[in-house]
Amino acid sequence: MGTDVAVLKLFEKYPSWGPNFVPILTEKPIADPDDISDSVLFLASDRAKTITGSQMALDQGNSKV
Repeated sequence: MGTDVAVLKLFEKYPSWGPNFVPILTEKPIADPDDISDSVLFLASDRAKTITGSQMALDQGNSKV
């Protein structure tokens, strides 16, 4: 994963935003490649035939509301 320079500039301009992002900015990857491929295989299988127009978060709960 790279560093988004534009986001760093925003945090410099608005330092109060930083604490809001701490829970989602982790050092570990958001998902392993195996997690993603397993999800893709599931969605391509017949077991997912009733799933349409959905988004699947593969972020280990980091985007929970």
